[in-house]
Amino acid sequence: MFERFTEGARRTVVLAREEARRLRHDFIGTEHLLLGVLGQPQDRAAAVLTAAGFDLVTARGAVARLLGAPHPD
Repeated sequence: MFERFTEGARRTVVLAREEARRLRHDFIGTEHLLLGVLGQPQDRAAAVLTAAGFDLVTARGAVARLLGAPHPD
């Protein structure tokens, strides 16, 4: 399925999955993909978002507030 994705797109999906797991979400949504993009500062999309005032730490906090923070084990 991912063979037609660029390396950057594949990396975004991998990072999105890691962000979803960190938040203990059982899905990968667009919010996780956003975090995956922001997690690659060398990526052009991340540069655009950073120039617009977005950053990974703030976005992580917003996602956690909107969707729920990790649950204790």
